[in-house]
Formats: sequence, structure tokens, C-alpha cells
Amino acid sequence: MLGKGPGSFFRRLEFYSNTREVATNIAGVAQAAAETGQMSQGAFQAANSLLAESETLEREVEHFLAEVREAQSNETPAPGAKVVDGFLIGVRQS
Repeated sequence: MLGKGPGSFFRRLEFYSNTREVATNIAGVAQAAAETGQMSQGAFQAANSLLAESETLEREVEHFLAEVREAQSNETPAPGAKVVDGFLIGVRQS
């Protein structure tokens, strides 16, 4: 392929130049893949953090609503008051 004879030096030079270009491109692709991996790991960690925060918030809201239901269960409902989704709705008598 590269042989000897007229023009073989230039064919070799071109071949090695192309080989170097391919190697450089492969290195660039490898670097881009590594950066993509790092970015996806960061996104995964952020998603896990948001999940943990949402679970904490859900527990706190449920605890708060349980306290509200408990407090309302000890009240005497006003005439016309009704319960909606476990909450007493209506005007409290003084």
C-alpha cells in the first residue's frame, strides 16, 4: 500500500498524518465521553437529593396535617360545618 517508488514518501506522510488525526479524534471522543459521564453523575446526585428533600417534606406535611386533624377532632363543630377530606370546614362558635 505505502510501497516504494515515486511519490511513496508523500503517501507515507499523508498516511501518518491521517493516523495522527484519527488518534486525536479518538482522544477527543474519549474526553467528551468522560465529561458526559461526570455530568450525568452530577445530575443523578441532584435528582437523589431532590428525592430525599421531597420525602422529608412529605413526612413533615403529613405530620402537620395529622396534628391539625387531631386538634379539630377535639373541637365541637359549629352548626352547618362539614368535614372535607378529613378537615372540619365551617365557622367555630365562640
